[in-house]
Amino acid sequence: MTIQLTWKTSPRLAAIHLAYCGWKYPQSVRWSDSEQSQLSSSLWGECKSLPVNPKRIWDWLFQLTPDSQSSGELVERFCVRCLGYHERTPQLVSRIKAGVLDTERLLGILHPNFEAIMKLRLGPLKEQWEAYGPGLLYQISQVVGAELLVDSAQVYLVTPVMGGLGWSHLNTNRCHSEAVLTNQHPHLSEVMRLAWLLAQLGFERPIYSERIHADRLPVVAGLSMLPATLWAAEQLGFGQLTADALREALEFWKIDNPARSPAQLEALAQVLLVWWETLTSGKVEWSVALTGLDRMTSMEGE
Repeated sequence: MTIQLTWKTSPRLAAIHLAYCGWKYPQSVRWSDSEQSQLSSSLWGECKSLPVNPKRIWDWLFQLTPDSQSSGELVERFCVRCLGYHERTPQLVSRIKAGVLDTERLLGILHPNFEAIMKLRLGPLKEQWEAYGPGLLYQISQVVGAELLVDSAQVYLVTPVMGGLGWSHLNTNRCHSEAVLTNQHPHLSEVMRLAWLLAQLGFERPIYSERIHADRLPVVAGLSMLPATLWAAEQLGFGQLTADALREALEFWKIDNPARSPAQLEALAQVLLVWWETLTSGKVEWSVALTGLDRMTSMEGE
């Protein structure tokens, strides 16, 4: 199974990613107090009061940014998606736009040579992907079916903030990932992470999305592709599918909910392992297995 990849960069998407990390992982990001304050009081400061699930806010921002030609267009499209007509006041739209611009300015301060940095970082990752990525996706397709995987996708590289964090844009055949130069975990390579992100992109198809609530679909996609990715790496000799490996990936790739305790991560890893063994026994169809995973993991709590 080969996905035709197009590698891209977007300073605006990198800025939105920067803001997301500052909001979601404030204790992990090493910025000055003034930089952290700027992020907290700008984009997220305006968005946090919106009547929308925070996960959906970031998901829409990530999805809409690459296709938006300006900050103004991004904010207009974002507000149309998230707010009713009477909620989209000119004052609110203006404040959110100012927040986006502030975030872009901060990215420019932190990474003034953004395009040059991204060009430098693309080479090693692309080489690793061409060597191992297609094999990983082929192995994944042997279990989940080739019809789940998309034929082509865009990979947007953003500047590292969290040591390799990535996000699948399920409705757009795109993902974005931090362009780290080396593998940050001895057993979880960046090629494995990218294969995991790309393998989720087919989940917007009705056979999957109609059975699972929109707020849960990204969670289920990420969880279901985790054992698939580790199993694929094991077949190629550079990974393992074990409860310990699943727990490490859940924590390191920040899948589902990074606030889980070690005991909760261990329990979730065991659930995923049992679910995978049931799936690969041939006793249940893939689409049915996904709804089962949704129930099993939602009962675990988010």
